[in-house]
Amino acid sequence: MGKLMDFLLNNQVEDITEEITLSERLKGFKFVIKAIPSAGYDDYIARARKDSSMKDRKAETALILDYCVEPNFRDKEALKQSGCKTPYELIDKTLKIGEQKNLYLAISKLSGFESMEAQVERVKN
Repeated sequence: MGKLMDFLLNNQVEDITEEITLSERLKGFKFVIKAIPSAGYDDYIARARKDSSMKDRKAETALILDYCVEPNFRDKEALKQSGCKTPYELIDKTLKIGEQKNLYLAISKLSGFESMEAQVERVKN
């Protein structure tokens, strides 16, 4: 067994979480996000293919709902208190659009996806 396999076996990717500060507005609070597991990604792709109306923003919000641990946007008390009928509405009511995008990007990065900017730089070099 090589060094790489030894490293991989000692650093498995199940249940990876991270605390992040999302924006200046929310600097006193930590969001807890988790990495997308392979099975979760497969499910996400299947849902996106099945629902042709699933546009980019809705798809990003679906990932936020599934992989943002804290706050829990599916919390029934929060939904009731906010007057929102769905978790999607709660996200729109409580997070600025840029904060939503940053949360999605943080989840993607934690899951091992490169940003578009990083991909462009890598291709240039």
